[in-house]
Amino acid sequence: MIRSVSFQAPHHAVKLKAIGTQTFTFGKGLTFLFGPNGCGKTTTLKALAQGSSAGRGGWSKCIEPSFTKLGIREMLVGQGQVVDWDGTATLFLDSAASDMRSSSSDGLEADESNEAFEANLQRAFSKPSGGQWRISRLNQVAQRILEKKLPDLTKCPEDWEKNYNSVWVKAGNDFADYVKTLEPTGLPTLLLDEPDRSLSIPNAAMLIRNLLPKLAECAQVIVATHSPFALAMKGSALIDMEPGYVATCKAAFADVF
Repeated sequence: MIRSVSFQAPHHAVKLKAIGTQTFTFGKGLTFLFGPNGCGKTTTLKALAQGSSAGRGGWSKCIEPSFTKLGIREMLVGQGQVVDWDGTATLFLDSAASDMRSSSSDGLEADESNEAFEANLQRAFSKPSGGQWRISRLNQVAQRILEKKLPDLTKCPEDWEKNYNSVWVKAGNDFADYVKTLEPTGLPTLLLDEPDRSLSIPNAAMLIRNLLPKLAECAQVIVATHSPFALAMKGSALIDMEPGYVATCKAAFADVF
């Protein structure tokens, strides 16, 4: 589970008026990062993914390979990105990389290491609509969580010695040692960037009102969205990513309907 995220200079998010240097905290259940384009929703979501070793999409990896002698977490902190994470596996699906043709091309399988880039290539050549693939992806996510098939981040792949250079192997082993010092809750985190993108209005409503609350019963779910359906979700947390935007949206709907 992810507890919080904050930004410090030199991170660019510090300059966003809705983010600045404040700390965003997260609990169990369903949380919406709600706001217009450009307010920092995806920036915040990606920070959470990177801080829990899921920045390339899919499940947390044993380590996010770095071309420097520093591990990815040390690099992120140095860039002003601080994530309080307990070591439980995190899954990151963005609105593009979740449009799949292959069942494991976004790293949903615990032993997969494919990057979101490969997923986007497959999306470009796939025949089904983005909405169809997105629903398929989320269904597979739900099934894996219900079956408790989560990656064990305290163990690095056995083939690292053969397939990775010495810097990556050391970083991976150091990361596994770091995770062993944490106290995982056993509650995985789902980071979803605009999961309702490309969906019809009824399907988007079903996704946000039915599927996401079900997932939140067995996982921490954090969603970046500007869908109006998020405004009516009782029992969920809503973070207004641009001060006053929630009130503006409600006023706009009142004028129309």
